[in-house]
Amino acid sequence: MIDLLFIPGMLLLTIGSIAILYSVYFNFIENGFLGSLTPARLFSRCTKIITISLNRIALKTEMPKEDGYLGIPDLKHLIGKTGTAFSDLRPSGSVELELEGQKELMDCISEGGYIEKGR
Repeated sequence: MIDLLFIPGMLLLTIGSIAILYSVYFNFIENGFLGSLTPARLFSRCTKIITISLNRIALKTEMPKEDGYLGIPDLKHLIGKTGTAFSDLRPSGSVELELEGQKELMDCISEGGYIEKGR
């Protein structure tokens, strides 16, 4: 629950909601409509309603690798390969690699500093 308070705007929403509900509670107490509803009960009921609402909009599905979902392509097979700098590497840029007989452009970062185009 504590991590929900750090979502941008969630803290202000929570404080504002509590302030509104607290003022409604005191308005009803002034007029005698709530009877035995204490602030603790009111807070627990509101918390339960908010929790149920947030659980309905939360993402609960998974995207496993077995179904073809890939967040970041696996490029470990390219470690140690050499190619020519397609653009200046300062220290990042594009490199032309020959993979399986075809030339491909890849974004990369050099381990050293500046590398001129064509090296």
